[in-house]
Amino acid sequence: MIKEIELLKETEEKAIKKIEDTKKEAEWIISKAKEKGEKEAKEIIEEAEKEAKKIIEEAEKEAKKDAEKIIKEGKKEAERIYNEGKKKIKEIAHEIALDMIK
Repeated sequence: MIKEIELLKETEEKAIKKIEDTKKEAEWIISKAKEKGEKEAKEIIEEAEKEAKKIIEEAEKEAKKDAEKIIKEGKKEAERIYNEGKKKIKEIAHEIALDMIK
């Protein structure tokens, strides 16, 4: 009976050790999986940031191009208005000069 108790105790100790070893292995696996998940998440975030930066740069280039076009058109319009005003002033000045002569 003592041999059976000793055998039972030895079996129990082996089972406890196996459980502890399995627990340590599981914790290690979980730790590695967590590290891998964090690394992959970081890579995804970095890729998203690069893509967002690229989209922003493209939008800025397009906005600058549009602004330059608007400025160019605005200058042409301002020049046209200036020339029309200048022409009107000459016409009015000519009429005034004619009226003064009469």
